[in-house]
Formats: sequence, C-alpha cells, structure tokens
Amino acid sequence: ASFGLLDEIISVLRARPTMTLHIGGHTDARGKLAWNMTLSGMRADSVMQYLIIRGGIDKSRLTAQGYGPTVPPSGAVVQSLRDKLNKAPAAKKKKIMNQMNDLARRTEFKITKQ
Repeated sequence: ASFGLLDEIISVLRARPTMTLHIGGHTDARGKLAWNMTLSGMRADSVMQYLIIRGGIDKSRLTAQGYGPTVPPSGAVVQSLRDKLNKAPAAKKKKIMNQMNDLARRTEFKITKQ
C-alpha cells in the first residue's frame, strides 16, 4: 500500500520539476530515544532512496530527517483518541494507546519549494 502512494508522489514530482520535498520520519515513544531517532532517520532515508532509485528524482530536490518521537502527530483523529483515552476504563486504555502509537509511526512530506 505504501509503494502506491510513493509512486503517486513520484508522479507529482515528475510533473513539477521545480518542487522540492522534505521527508520526515517519525516513531512512537516506546523504546530508547537514541534508537527511535536512528529508526526514524532510516525510515526517512529509505523513502528518499525509493524516490531517487525508483522514481529517478534528483537527490538535490529531497531532504530527509528522522525526528523519533519528538514531533507527535496532531489533528482531529489524534484529539479524538486522546478524548477517548481520558474517558476510557482501564481495560480499554491499552487498545487506544496502541492506536495512538500506530499514528505516531509515520513518514510525512513537506513541500519546501513549489
């Protein structure tokens, strides 16, 4: 599923040859911070390499950085889960925390130049 989305990003980058992207890798907060920083950097680098190798996108148009758990996800879905977590009985809290952790493990793209 991820490769299809990455292929769509390749299509957009090919159609817009001046566009540049920053790729941010993220993890949840479980485990040691040093490992999560390394893991998130590897995640971002892997995506960048896919765009370069598979898509032929010039490396000068891409930057990648791992953020570990230092930039938690935000938005309506996250807020909804936080609200559920605050109201949930103890038996359901673990399931909600797992959902929040799933959202934290992600790769984000920011257009840095149109």
